[in-house]
Amino acid sequence: MNTITPFDASLFRSVLENLPLALYIVDLDRRILLWNEAAEKISGYLAAEVVGRHCSDNILVHCDSQGAVLCGDSCPLAETMRDGRQRETKVFLRHRGGHRVPVFVRAVPLRQPNGVLVGAVEVFETTEAPPEQGGSVDEPDPSRKSERGGFDRLSIEALLRARFRDFVRHKPFAVLLIRIENAGQVAGMYGWPAIDGMTEAVSRTATSSLRRTDHIGRWARDRLLAVMPNCPEWQLPKITERLQDLLAQTSVLWWGERLSITLSVGAASVREGDTPESLVARCEEALGSLERTS
Repeated sequence: MNTITPFDASLFRSVLENLPLALYIVDLDRRILLWNEAAEKISGYLAAEVVGRHCSDNILVHCDSQGAVLCGDSCPLAETMRDGRQRETKVFLRHRGGHRVPVFVRAVPLRQPNGVLVGAVEVFETTEAPPEQGGSVDEPDPSRKSERGGFDRLSIEALLRARFRDFVRHKPFAVLLIRIENAGQVAGMYGWPAIDGMTEAVSRTATSSLRRTDHIGRWARDRLLAVMPNCPEWQLPKITERLQDLLAQTSVLWWGERLSITLSVGAASVREGDTPESLVARCEEALGSLERTS
């Protein structure tokens, strides 16, 4: 009769590769030894693309909520291998497609039975969007959602009009306008489909950072508009700064080349007498003021 022995390494490897929890294992040189199927699904990277490479080779590029990159000495895995202590943290990893994904990370040291450190394992799982603040909000028609992430222009316009109806009932809201500044340059070199890829990456990253009640969609070829209910004006500077820092770490993989994205964010809170057009125009003015001060 077949039995399992404590040294059946192939069986243990099979278990790790098929666990529903994403993980990868590195040696003391931080060379990736194992990358399981769940890690493939969350990151977009296949095991064949990363096994044998170092985890610092511009793969997941962890960053915090302010967009600060955590590679090098600040990497949770590197810190665990340096002091041998387990740690947990929330970060954003960069998906193979370029957008940012919020994950909860656990870095665990790997030791031999005699206690000698031989490597580490990083376990990660996706986290939910930030909790909503305030009351509920009507959802846009999901049938209008773009296949490239976010909502299309018609759905965002309909949602914006709905928020104006709520404003009459004393429910304030704000909007963010995100503009890809290097769209013309990139389109000239790679074509406008590359800009579609950029807006998809920006939309996915922004969605992971904003609240569940906030919605973002394509406003123009190089612009995205986010509608945020129950968002007071005093919160906008902090939200805008945090979002811009995070989006600055977003990129897109285009035919084997990683394209960086240069963008700016303008925000405006609804006021008495506003219309959808005037509110978006004030966002455009905010973008213009950023240009004049940069």
